[in-house]
Amino acid sequence: METRIFTFGSNQYDPYTGKHLLGFYATVTAPTAGTCEQIMQHLYGGMWATDYPTVEAAGVGEWGLIEHVRIVLGATSAPDCKLCGHDVDGGTNTLAQHQIAEHGEAECPSAWHVNQGNKRSRCPICNQAD
Repeated sequence: METRIFTFGSNQYDPYTGKHLLGFYATVTAPTAGTCEQIMQHLYGGMWATDYPTVEAAGVGEWGLIEHVRIVLGATSAPDCKLCGHDVDGGTNTLAQHQIAEHGEAECPSAWHVNQGNKRSRCPICNQAD
């Protein structure tokens, strides 16, 4: 799989939302770099600035760019279980199904548990209190 980073320029807008895309980038992962470009062509009609092989080459950190969209074409596996390290089958067995079957509980996917600066007292997905 090939991942390409596509940056946007000062006169480029998202054709679906109208959002001004200066200071944003898109991450596209597909079987080839050419397929990544075809996906961008399909979505944005060639309205992007440049593509790069890495976020470093694109200057994401240097320029403070923000990811606008991430597209992964042809992903074949789900993430590893953080409870046991098992590579979860992306087909019929989801990560949550594996965790419930093997561990009796599923790890909540919400970023609320990681974000220490939130103002909520309970997770909006699993309702767990902080």
